[in-house]
Amino acid sequence: MYQFVKKIGNGAFGEVYLGVDQENNEEVAIKVESFGCKDPMLRNEAKIYSAMSGSIGFPSMKWIGEGSHYEAMVIDLLGKSLEHYISLRGRFSLKTVLMLADQMLVRLEQLHSKGFIHRDIKPGNFLFGSGKKSNILHLIDFGLSYQYLRRRKRSRSSSFIKKINSNLRPHETSEDDCINDKNKFDYYERMKREEEENYQHIAYQEGEPLIGTACFSSITTHLGIRQSRRDDLESLGYLLISFLTGTLPWLGISSHSRSLKNSIMAEKKICTPLNSLCSGLPIEFVKYLNYVRSLRFKDRPDYSYLRKLFRDLLFRVGYTYDYVYDWS
Repeated sequence: MYQFVKKIGNGAFGEVYLGVDQENNEEVAIKVESFGCKDPMLRNEAKIYSAMSGSIGFPSMKWIGEGSHYEAMVIDLLGKSLEHYISLRGRFSLKTVLMLADQMLVRLEQLHSKGFIHRDIKPGNFLFGSGKKSNILHLIDFGLSYQYLRRRKRSRSSSFIKKINSNLRPHETSEDDCINDKNKFDYYERMKREEEENYQHIAYQEGEPLIGTACFSSITTHLGIRQSRRDDLESLGYLLISFLTGTLPWLGISSHSRSLKNSIMAEKKICTPLNSLCSGLPIEFVKYLNYVRSLRFKDRPDYSYLRKLFRDLLFRVGYTYDYVYDWS
């Protein structure tokens, strides 16, 4: 049994409480969603936590069930979010951003390898762990997440997802952690081919509403195109730039109409050259956004290439991947 202690979070899709496992006095997080809420998302989120069970950088789901007038889900209690740290500091150093970028790319590859996209990449959805996991960045909040990849009914090949997971690294502590050019041997093309043979990608579709946080949304999301893996990665690019610069050119746009505000924001994203958006930043950030913007709807991103961009930069400028962040 779990006991509520106090509210620690409040969002558009429910409330989060600090709780205690009465059997072992372990502190937990309890996410609550009222019966009859307009857009129930807890069960969708629980499905993804279940799929990610055992994966590094994702909290474990301990229980899901019903109370007197609500549904509740119990997960690991985590530490502070990147939203907390950026609100205190305004911006992060290059070293901190590069270490964060590496872990965030791993989290997205892990999630995507299970067949899901996040659709709401923002600072508040990345939290550090607690205790022995305090240096590990966790991805949370899957209420808006969506399954983009489903197994073909008559596939007789071995599981693509299992092969992807077997190649994911459990730690991000070494320069050798990335698949390098010498041992890559067509890894990307092999995974792409197995995905196409064994799995069915959702269909391209237009006229979709904007789902997620507008300031970090991709251009194609603004244009009403259904989201896929590329959109999570483009959102991550804007997030990283905002961490380094403390702002984005489209932040601060105001309008009484949300749709008009989003339209102005989309136009600003389209019209801002990447060299201008990344002015004063290492060229790797331009390369990153050029790559993710070039992806087609069903393309499998080359996560190793993207990680290598930032890891090579980290070591080239003389930093150590030591998990010592600006606030450490």
